[in-house]
Amino acid sequence: QHVNLDGAPPDVDVTAHVLLLKAEIAKGRVVGKDGRPLEGVFVRSTDSSAGTHTAADGSYAVPTQGGVVLSRPGFPETVCNVNEPSSTLVLTPGGSVRVRVVKGRAPVSGVEVRLDSDRSNGCKAHTDADGVAVFENIPPGPFSLAAGEGVDCRVEGT
Repeated sequence: QHVNLDGAPPDVDVTAHVLLLKAEIAKGRVVGKDGRPLEGVFVRSTDSSAGTHTAADGSYAVPTQGGVVLSRPGFPETVCNVNEPSSTLVLTPGGSVRVRVVKGRAPVSGVEVRLDSDRSNGCKAHTDADGVAVFENIPPGPFSLAAGEGVDCRVEGT
């Protein structure tokens, strides 16, 4: 195949080697905890930002060489390994975590609070005038909180 590079001298031979990778098509359905299909979930490959939205029956088809990422408002972004050509993936809504940061008994405003879990690393929020920071769409499961030195974080609700 002839390759023309703009600006290359006419007497220079250019050889291009192109490797085309075959993308697998991951097909499946996305359902909620209750087993009902979820329409409008954005599904993309872990190796691309392009993707598609699930249909009314929760179905999707995206090219991928690995896993898929599911995202929808009200749900934490979820990464799923797709090991079979057709999979049913369950998207679980996230919860809210409300934290109060105090020094002694007094609320502390403007403190950066970090929430880490095995499924959500590095979520950050700042406390308001009442010392409260709120994290939304946190995946279910254990998590840890960290704030500045000399202050205490108290979880007030999930």
